[in-house]
Amino acid sequence: VDGCDYNYHPTLESLLAVSQFLSLHCPLTTDTKALLNHEALQQLPNGAIVVNTARGGVVEDRGSRWKGRGVHVSE
Repeated sequence: VDGCDYNYHPTLESLLAVSQFLSLHCPLTTDTKALLNHEALQQLPNGAIVVNTARGGVVEDRGSRWKGRGVHVSE
């Protein structure tokens, strides 16, 4: 797009690896259920901020998996 500064990421993994701030806005479907799961969480940089305005099931139950990762989640 002319006049826009952006970086295309062909995979979710490549996007997560550089995301200091991630905002989720999607419906809960079979494709998005647990989209941000333990494996995806490992891709985020320490200190990343996640805002989930999507349905609860898009982000896997945090439990102990989120502890100690330095990731802040707001739902």
